Amino acid sequence: MFQRCIDIKEPLISTLAIIGNVQNLSPDDFDIMEHYCSIFKPFKEMTAELNSEKGVSISKTQDSKKRGFSKTTSYQRAYQTIIQSISTIIQSKKNNVSEDEVNDIQENTNENEQFDIWKDFDLQTPATTITTPRSEAIVELDKYLNEPLLDRKSDPLMWWKEMKRMYPNLFQLALLRLCVPSTSVPCERIFSKAGYTITDRRNRLSMKNAETLLFLNSYV
Repeated sequence: MFQRCIDIKEPLISTLAIIGNVQNLSPDDFDIMEHYCSIFKPFKEMTAELNSEKGVSISKTQDSKKRGFSKTTSYQRAYQTIIQSISTIIQSKKNNVSEDEVNDIQENTNENEQFDIWKDFDLQTPATTITTPRSEAIVELDKYLNEPLLDRKSDPLMWWKEMKRMYPNLFQLALLRLCVPSTSVPCERIFSKAGYTITDRRNRLSMKNAETLLFLNSYV
């Protein structure tokens, strides 16, 4: 409101002077308005940024990695939590592969080895390192943390879509976290639009048609 008064300063002063019964605004009053506008400007910009409906919101604050933590202990706690979540995802994937399928793969590999020329090489090659879900999770997370930060104007959701093959387990976590709105404002707007759409004169709208109208109103 202060900014609006500043924008229409001249017409506002003229209107108040014509009315006559209202105390006019002095130059000091406009100086105070400008001062408060400069104070409230960061809050206004942050509110508009996080309340966006057609752009990413919480995902902008989730891609700062270690810089997003003011304390090292908070970072370490979050790091361990993510490791545990990734380990659970990896373990669930391994559980979905039955032992029979693993044995079939090994048998097919052995059957395909018909030559003896690789025996000496295989004897000199060290055995495959046994990995655990936790060690795999640490490798994947550390590799991600060493990635450069995204440009502020880049869409992190598109970045994850392109990198989901490199970070398949982190991508599963990203699907659960980065789609969350940072505020409840978009939901409240939908409720308000629904109130204007489903009225007493349109009370026979089916649920499907109402959803379609709200979707078109929000995204078209």
